[in-house]
This record gives sequence, C-alpha cells and structure tokens, in this order.
Amino acid sequence: MLTDTDREEISRGVVAGLEGHVIAAQIGRCPSVVSREIRRHGGRDTYRAVHAASRAPQNAAGPKTASWNGCPHYGARSWPCSGTTSAPTRSPDVCATSTACQTLRK
Repeated sequence: MLTDTDREEISRGVVAGLEGHVIAAQIGRCPSVVSREIRRHGGRDTYRAVHAASRAPQNAAGPKTASWNGCPHYGARSWPCSGTTSAPTRSPDVCATSTACQTLRK
C-alpha cells in the first residue's frame, strides 16, 4: 500500500515529467504500482496526491465477489481448463438462481 509520502513523490515526479519507472525507482516501488496509481487517479494530467490519498481507502476495499461464487456447480466443472472449446450444458433447473449458470445455458 502506498503511503502519503509515496503519493507526494509520485505527484512531484508527474509534474516534473518523469517517466513512471523513474518515479518507481525513486520511491522503491514496482513501475506497475506507480502506473496503476497514476491511471487510477486521473492520469498524468490530473493526478494529485491529496485526491489519491482520499480515495485510497475505497480502492483498498478489494474487488466485488463474483456472481458465480455461490453456484455449487462452479469449480466442479472441468471447462475451460479441460481444453474444450465450448461451455458445458446443464439442464434448465440446475442453478436457476445463478447468473453465471444462466449465461452458460444460453
């Protein structure tokens, strides 16, 4: 997780016109972390450390839970890992409430 000091250094680097990998080396972070931070918070034209820091807790919340996680059949199937090119077929009554299984049936 980036600190406020890291974000300030990123902001200074952006204003100075430094490339992301140079900024990353200065703060001891991966270039992808710096690039993602800049892109996530408005890009090079609008990146500001204060705004990025205020939005950081929202971004740290993590991704949403996928809709198929509640499906008892997900994970039991071999597709797509089995190398097949088509989705498995299921009877209409299987996973009637699961969006992912409904999509697979279509």
